[in-house]
Amino acid sequence: MRRTRRLLAAAAAVGVLAGGCAGSGDGDAEGDGTGDDETVTPADIQLVANLTPFDACDDLLSYLRTEGAERVGPYGFGNNGGWPVPMEGDMAVEDTADAEATDGGARGDTPTPQAPGESAGDDADAGGPDFSDTNVQEEGVDEPDSVKTDGERIVTVNGNELRVIDVTGDAPVVVGTADLGEDRWGGELFLRGDRAFVMGRTEVAYGPRDAAREIAPNWWGEASTITEVDLSDPADPEVVASLTVDGGYLSARAVDGTARIVVRYQPRSFPFVFPSNPGSEETAEAANQQAIAESTLEQWLPGYELSVGDDTSDGLLSECDRVHRPAEFSGFDSLTVLTVDLDEGLTPGDGVSVLANGSEVYASSENLYVATPEYVETNDDGTVDIAPDDVGTDIHQFAIPADGPADYLASGRVGGSLLNQFSMSEHEGVLRVATTEGFAWSSDETSESYVRVLQRDGERLEVIGEVGGLGEDERIYSVRFIGDRGYVVTFRQVDPLYVIDLSDPTAPATTGELKILGYSSYLHPIGDHLLIGVGQDATEEGRTTGTQVSLFDVSNPTNPQRLQKYTLDEARSNAEYDHHAFLWWAPEDLAVLPVSVWQWDEEAGTEESFHGAVGLDVTTGAITERGRLAHPAENKCEGPEGPIPVEPDGGPATQPVEVPPDGDVERWCWVDQPQIERTLVIGDVVYSLSRDGIGAHPIATLGEGTFVPYEG
Repeated sequence: MRRTRRLLAAAAAVGVLAGGCAGSGDGDAEGDGTGDDETVTPADIQLVANLTPFDACDDLLSYLRTEGAERVGPYGFGNNGGWPVPMEGDMAVEDTADAEATDGGARGDTPTPQAPGESAGDDADAGGPDFSDTNVQEEGVDEPDSVKTDGERIVTVNGNELRVIDVTGDAPVVVGTADLGEDRWGGELFLRGDRAFVMGRTEVAYGPRDAAREIAPNWWGEASTITEVDLSDPADPEVVASLTVDGGYLSARAVDGTARIVVRYQPRSFPFVFPSNPGSEETAEAANQQAIAESTLEQWLPGYELSVGDDTSDGLLSECDRVHRPAEFSGFDSLTVLTVDLDEGLTPGDGVSVLANGSEVYASSENLYVATPEYVETNDDGTVDIAPDDVGTDIHQFAIPADGPADYLASGRVGGSLLNQFSMSEHEGVLRVATTEGFAWSSDETSESYVRVLQRDGERLEVIGEVGGLGEDERIYSVRFIGDRGYVVTFRQVDPLYVIDLSDPTAPATTGELKILGYSSYLHPIGDHLLIGVGQDATEEGRTTGTQVSLFDVSNPTNPQRLQKYTLDEARSNAEYDHHAFLWWAPEDLAVLPVSVWQWDEEAGTEESFHGAVGLDVTTGAITERGRLAHPAENKCEGPEGPIPVEPDGGPATQPVEVPPDGDVERWCWVDQPQIERTLVIGDVVYSLSRDGIGAHPIATLGEGTFVPYEG
């Protein structure tokens, strides 16, 4: 049996360390963060994934070929870099060689992008109406979203279409649209003056630089698109540049007009074969070994294609000396940070890459961090040589200077897994990280959560302090770091809200705990030591019952209190997992969040549903509804042959329409009401956006307003 190497050396030691370092939640007895003489702390022994850059392309290719040869077998890499195709006799080896020989053509030079228009929109709020920004984690660090505004116009991307909406009049007006291309989906954008930069996803067939196309022409791979749109003529927004890169778009951040865009790529363009029967495994493995021996960098690393006007160019996303590898093999995936000056226009991004995967992105104004789930290889029989709760997360730090590309600085490791971007936060030169180790709700496993503090020492992010004992047999549901405090919510049956004192980063400690039913999956700071929690209410057994909004007073870190609570039965909110969907407008003490409600009256045999948004007045005295926002609904019916036309009844759709059955043909009817996905404030108007259109509502009442459909 072939047995591949594991990533983690001394995994058993890691398990011992994880157990020995589990804190009680109160810090160590001495308060110095080092524990007693018999306790080994992460600062004493630590396994980290320090990165080393390659000196030259030959060194990089040699490394990839060597590691690939160790791991390729008769079935390629399996899920790690290959796509086997049926082998037909000796042709498999010949096809491999021929296809590889034609791969890796010369790259053209990158054209200079067209200069963007003047950034007239940067000061659009000066002397104009107040308006809400994208809800971001860190002040001064912009995050892309599907909707952006400068106070006079709203720019939104939905599917493959960008829209410019004028909001200077009595009602919103869609003044222009731009087609972003049919073969793309999803999308979020940065708005910079008269330019929009839209990040999205697409698929690409392997082209001439990918030998696999000759064998598997129908094999498609994930790619990312960054599209620059000129908005200087709102009635005719124009796509002026487009960058397509191999791999999936992960996330992006922007500071002072410089964007850092993170993509991850898994190589798939090897012309691997697989045996038609057990007797041909040796021949298949030899063919796959030859494919690795003759592989090129273009097969291993992500490339790009840039179109600016009539000029196009392509190349690799990162120069060879800007590709880094961990000390221990971490797979063939690559994680690339691109840098785009939004004032200068779209470029290939001068990438810096890490040969590792990535999951979560966090940025302060000075550094960007990417969390990478620790890589563990499997044996041929699918087993691994490490316990799941011994697997941790590698964290890579990149400097993001005001001018110039991102630059790799250091790496470190923490035990367990992160929930989301809020699990990381930088403050006064240290990084705080919250993780859960183990598995909650498992009869065979236990779980525990930690907050650890990391500080850079050369090329290492060293753990200098930690506190554990958070939510034993539970997992983290939300995290928020604010100044020298951290707030962690775990859940299984009740919701403990932990307050963590981080004023001494070498000795973090739990100072207070509040247990309530349900949980908060998003925490939003307001005012002085007040937190809004958005999540789910729950029974004593842990069964969720509906959207819950709580107001917490954390002014006394030893005794956090819930001041108010609002519950909407049988409801869910996108704001529970997407913080961009949550709006807090401090001048009005107003919170707005999308909700979907479905309720069934068992006695009457009827249902009631609502898809829209709810506006809440949030004060220390009460949380009350100011109003609900909804976009027009439509009655629809479906039969065996597809949709059935429904005659309008002259009023808004509120309940399923009764459609008599035609003989034995069954018909199912329902109300199709679009979900409000985003809300924002401009002046005294709350704007709501859904897939169908945009609504404008008076902020004073959130009452009936104006709805403008995107189509028709």
